[in-house]
Amino acid sequence: MEDDRWSVIDVTNEVRQSVTDGVSDWVIFSEDHSGNPIGMDVNGKVWIFDHDFGGVTELASGFEDYIRTQCLKVEA
Repeated sequence: MEDDRWSVIDVTNEVRQSVTDGVSDWVIFSEDHSGNPIGMDVNGKVWIFDHDFGGVTELASGFEDYIRTQCLKVEA
């Protein structure tokens, strides 16, 4: 995320106000290069919301898997 978007609480609240479908129970901890929010649901799954098609996609079954596969690019 950009330098001025460091607060998980502020970003989560902002996204919850602007996106109504599918993200209301997420904690938003990142965004992709297009500004699509990436967050974790109450079960620990990591998701991305795509503004262009208006839907959500599961990125990983948990935060560790997300770090390994999406950030470090190693096998889960």
